[in-house]
Amino acid sequence: MEKKPEIKKLDFFSIFNSECREESISVGINDDVSVIYANSLLTSNEQMLFHVIWSFGEKSVFDGTAVSVLTAEMLLSHLPECSIEGLVEAIQRLSRFSIEVAYKDSRGLIKGHYNFFDIVLSYNCDEIFTAITMGIKSLDIIEWLFGNEIMVLLKDNITQ
Repeated sequence: MEKKPEIKKLDFFSIFNSECREESISVGINDDVSVIYANSLLTSNEQMLFHVIWSFGEKSVFDGTAVSVLTAEMLLSHLPECSIEGLVEAIQRLSRFSIEVAYKDSRGLIKGHYNFFDIVLSYNCDEIFTAITMGIKSLDIIEWLFGNEIMVLLKDNITQ
């Protein structure tokens, strides 16, 4: 596997700062690497949801994907001011977020499109919300673009 170009790391949590309300934001890094946040309308609500899931959930990693599972009770106890409707909207926005990356290496121009967040809500037989599962794919791309700060949160207290 070819090594990706060295870059100045981006701040992962800047993806949640979309006060400009643009559908896509270009955050080009250097002449060899360009990054576009697509469907980038993420706010502090999504950041709080992300933090709660990854700070209090049961985590595991397999096949380049980190997964965190959190009970509905635990989630709602850490987001008491959040309505179910607000929670669903935040989940939908996180699910649509993606990053487009283009970089040059010895093979030429390499392009990739990465949908990072997979979110599943679990319900019991009475259709009552019981748990939330968030998967984050492409950990190698996340580590390359964003560095160790986000990786510590994703992999802290992990079960393999």
